[in-house]
Amino acid sequence: MGLYRLERAIREMCEDDTGLEIRLDDLAEMAVGLRDQIVADGRIDGSDLPALMRLLGMIPRLREGCAESLRYNRAVNTLFGRLASERRIGERWAAPEGERERAA
Repeated sequence: MGLYRLERAIREMCEDDTGLEIRLDDLAEMAVGLRDQIVADGRIDGSDLPALMRLLGMIPRLREGCAESLRYNRAVNTLFGRLASERRIGERWAAPEGERERAA
């Protein structure tokens, strides 16, 4: 994969992950709002059941989103490693003949 394509893949993956993180942040904000609603009167009773059920229903989506974000992060780190390697190889080949021998 050429440097341009590698850099583009990293940028696109970071953009996708940013979108995912925004959705996760929205879910977390909603969870905090539900928690505040549940504890507002200082006790948990039957009136809190809808908020509790909604909060519990959010947990799988939050876990799934976090796992997906972690996959993005690992993939981006792998691509950054490849990019650094490609750049080092490119710099060695672009160096004048005498410097190339010293770099090897």
